Amino acid sequence: MEYMHPEVLVSTQWVQDNLKDSENVRVAEVDYDPKSNYLLGHIPGAVLFDWKQDINDPVARNILSKQACEELIQRAGVNNDTTLILYGDFNNWFAAFAFWVFKYYGFKDVRLMNGGRKKWLIEDKAMNKDIPQYSKGNFKASGADNSIRVFLNYVKESLEKVRKDTAAMIDVRCLKEFTGEILAP
Repeated sequence: MEYMHPEVLVSTQWVQDNLKDSENVRVAEVDYDPKSNYLLGHIPGAVLFDWKQDINDPVARNILSKQACEELIQRAGVNNDTTLILYGDFNNWFAAFAFWVFKYYGFKDVRLMNGGRKKWLIEDKAMNKDIPQYSKGNFKASGADNSIRVFLNYVKESLEKVRKDTAAMIDVRCLKEFTGEILAP
């Protein structure tokens, strides 16, 4: 399979080979449910980013603020020149969301582990329950890059400009979320 931006993907073998390079590489597991995943075992040295608590603003129902993003990444011991590798549960769904958020706030070298937590487990690679502690990093977030974000008004205006048969919207929610039976995370 060919990818549009293969440079943002790393293999599970690449992650395994670079685990000891904690000065330059930081691995983070992004989970929707850390109790069912990270806390039961994770890639050695990986920090936890809890999608519900760390990546979202629960009051505004929006992504975390620039300041919160900066603090989160610094708490993980990440510097401006660190390579940050994200992986997670649900086939990297929430890790990919975190990838976008970190790019939105100017993190230069963030990548996804291809195959996520599931592939790491299938390959029977090392896991542990140790919670790593790193010195505070120096990452400085930049202003939001709105060129990679679309807001509601833009979508409405775009749909009004084109005929119904020439525009399509894709909804990525599951059927129960779409019908309102359950709330999206």
